[in-house]
Amino acid sequence: MTDINSDHTVRHFREALFWPVQLMPLADVGKTHWELLTQSIEGNPWRRLKDRFQDGELDFEERHYKEFVAFLPYVQRFLYGESYSRMSHGANDTIGDSAIKIFRRSGIDALRLELRKSDAPITLNVEHIELWFFDDINVVFLKVELSARDLPFAIVRDLLYRFGRAYPTGWDDDGHGKHNVHCAEWLSADGTVLAMSDSDNQDNFISYTRKHRSTCISAHWDFLLRPLVLDSSEETGILRYRQIEHHRMPLMAFLAVDNPREMSRENWLRLGFVANLHPDEVLPTHDTDVAEFESNYCYDRFWSDTETGPNTRFLCTGRTFIVVGDARADYFHDNTRGILAQFRHQYVLLFMIAHFHRASLLVFSDRMVDALHDLDIRS
Repeated sequence: MTDINSDHTVRHFREALFWPVQLMPLADVGKTHWELLTQSIEGNPWRRLKDRFQDGELDFEERHYKEFVAFLPYVQRFLYGESYSRMSHGANDTIGDSAIKIFRRSGIDALRLELRKSDAPITLNVEHIELWFFDDINVVFLKVELSARDLPFAIVRDLLYRFGRAYPTGWDDDGHGKHNVHCAEWLSADGTVLAMSDSDNQDNFISYTRKHRSTCISAHWDFLLRPLVLDSSEETGILRYRQIEHHRMPLMAFLAVDNPREMSRENWLRLGFVANLHPDEVLPTHDTDVAEFESNYCYDRFWSDTETGPNTRFLCTGRTFIVVGDARADYFHDNTRGILAQFRHQYVLLFMIAHFHRASLLVFSDRMVDALHDLDIRS
């Protein structure tokens, strides 16, 4: 069995974070949240992505077709809009209009992380930073996709555990956040630091929570969401949001390693439970989740554990969706027809739909709490 601190190298690494937040109702401005974001604001880094189905200037290739046919027709209509026909399903169904409006952020090219104090910093490529809006539901997802090559497995595991936390949940004796990265910096193309995390600012987080009965979010996440502002803050802004989720953002990850068959069971366990199992914590071997890990959290249809393969394993624990495969297999990291292409397209949409359902329920739960606050049992 391979030790958990083995020298596995992740040849190709991808991470996608999906963080849902609740949009606050707008004043009577006659526009939606996403329409306001399209308005020409000086320095606005967001632009709406064009619809590949409607824009003749954009390519519509095999990978787009494969993504489309992966879903049932009613899901296709949700993701891509109604088909062009003489009859629609209802008077309010706009032909060719998807319920999802995606905006992409420009100006950020890299992320520099210091995972723990005094660790050597690592730099990841920023593939995309997007906001996903939905018709009729006041939810927006912040989606961040990162990539890197040739990272030690232990670093990847620590990165997945520490990065993607909206705020620190506590501090150590030296005043450093316990579970988050020590330092995170968004970088421009020329290496300029655009925003930096502030998890060590304990006084700010504690005083904000006491004053507003709400948690503020770390400075580097606050920076990404602008011009959206936290509703509990005293800042001016029409587009306001409220946290509805756990501080831990749902994550997806893609790991291509040289020989995944050599990974120990403990490595698989730590990777699968990476969202809530501290890398330095002793593995709880008597826990039911650990004992039943393979049957409950591993999808092994494409895991043959043979030299010829395929050796691709899917780990899904709800808050995480992780794909691990053989870096030597061309089909695994093929970005057109392989597992990487599916990860970035079909699986991303599957993951989003599941967490969209959860976020929608949380929004309705928030509305119920608000109604209970306004309830007068004497009336």
